[in-house]
Amino acid sequence: MEKGDSIFGMITQDYQLLHDRTCFDNIALPLKCLKEKHKEIRKRTDEVMEKMLLTLKAESVSIIIDYIIAVVKRTVVMLDFYFKLKFEGGDFTSDL
Repeated sequence: MEKGDSIFGMITQDYQLLHDRTCFDNIALPLKCLKEKHKEIRKRTDEVMEKMLLTLKAESVSIIIDYIIAVVKRTVVMLDFYFKLKFEGGDFTSDL
């Protein structure tokens, strides 16, 4: 069978990677099985890893932004509590 006559992929159960291989090797494995040239494997695997890195960076930034928003919201609640206590005599039973 010639290369390109069939298309196959490999997904392990639960989409787990092979633990004895690097991230690069896990991504490159299907291309190695297809006997792609080393230069092509390197190029395509690097492209996938770059996309993964950009995705991870975007997710990290999103998580950080969500955390900052949560801190700001909590700070506003605490400031509201403080000002009620300081300037309004602090009757908090109505808030419960």
